Amino acid sequence: MSITPAFSSTVADIQITGAADNFLGNLNSATEVTASTEPTVSQETQAEQISFEDILSDFLPAGTGEEINEEQLFSAIIAERLETLKGSEGLASYQESLEKHLSAMEYANGYVPVEDASRAALNDMVEQGVLSLEEAESIHAQSFQAAQLDDNKNALYDSLGSTMAVTMVELALESSTQMLAAFDAGEQDAGKMSLAYQQDSGISAAAATRVGAGQSATASIGDGFLFKPISEGDGNLVVLLPSSMSGDISELTIRDSSGQILDQGRDLGDYDDGRPLFRFSSPGGSYPDNITVTALLSNGGEYSYEVASPSQRYE
Repeated sequence: MSITPAFSSTVADIQITGAADNFLGNLNSATEVTASTEPTVSQETQAEQISFEDILSDFLPAGTGEEINEEQLFSAIIAERLETLKGSEGLASYQESLEKHLSAMEYANGYVPVEDASRAALNDMVEQGVLSLEEAESIHAQSFQAAQLDDNKNALYDSLGSTMAVTMVELALESSTQMLAAFDAGEQDAGKMSLAYQQDSGISAAAATRVGAGQSATASIGDGFLFKPISEGDGNLVVLLPSSMSGDISELTIRDSSGQILDQGRDLGDYDDGRPLFRFSSPGGSYPDNITVTALLSNGGEYSYEVASPSQRYE
């Protein structure tokens, strides 16, 4: 899928008062792009690049040189993905829902959770039938990944506190453009990301599933998970979990296909890179095929990794 030209129509302004005004003011500004002649291939490529930047710029703080944070960039990229997939009508639906949630979620101190509002707007579009769940989860995954500005790929941060992640608008546009172009060309696959994801769950973004108290979910292998069947230390199984789970694990067990616990890992604390480390009493190959590595979380939820051949390494 190639990046389409920018907006074909202007979305009507909706007035919202409060701290969200600056963000919404830029969001309501749309750029009309028309073509009077058929461009050559090189001209078309250049025009697409310009229109892509125009779309994002309308959702970002105006003016070259201003800073943008990951949450704002995330919301802007969702807008670009929707305009590409569903045209101006899809974009207008997203804008309407986003404005509603930005206003409703504004805190008494003026703080606006842009990431949460943007995700809620995507949920609205699924409920309204504008997007299928698969389409929404694909847009969600691409936008989340293309909005990353720092080394923590499992979360989006705003402009506040020690966890802020900001950069200059020009740099944000450049990095996002490159990643989205790779998605559209099929050179990179973002996969799907559940709209239920909440980054304070202690679960990695790759699995993108919120595990609440008493709930369970299956994780995708990756993002720091390591199943090492034979360790250098004692020759037994070692498992490393994503660093985002640090401090959140009550116990880690190996279970067979029927759910019976075969072994419980010994918690060795965090590895040098911050990943929780567990050592088991036997080599991986001693367990039957199709086991599950199950992490019991501090909130009572369970998070599981499916391992088909425990004699092999998974990461």
